[in-house]
Amino acid sequence: MIVCRRKLKFDLIGSWTDKEGRLAIAKICLDGQNIALISAYAPNTFEAGFYDQLTKTLRDLTGFRLVMAQISMQYGIATWIERVGQRVETNVSLLMRYASGRPKQI
Repeated sequence: MIVCRRKLKFDLIGSWTDKEGRLAIAKICLDGQNIALISAYAPNTFEAGFYDQLTKTLRDLTGFRLVMAQISMQYGIATWIERVGQRVETNVSLLMRYASGRPKQI
């Protein structure tokens, strides 16, 4: 689930969820910036397929700033972030600033 301020003005480009309900993505255009809002909920035990799907999904989001609203993972997070690199924007405060009406320059 991805939640944002009701009066936040943005254009929805598209959205997607995996069939297990562990990944949810909303692609939006906000102030001329393409942003992908991502919620990820990892399985309680390590499942390589989940991390493969997450990595593939994030790499397919070229041209988008990535904001991860929730990232619940017990295993492999350091390795995963190192593999994906700087494209992962884990700073939820950026989204919260937009939602509160105090935008921060991206």
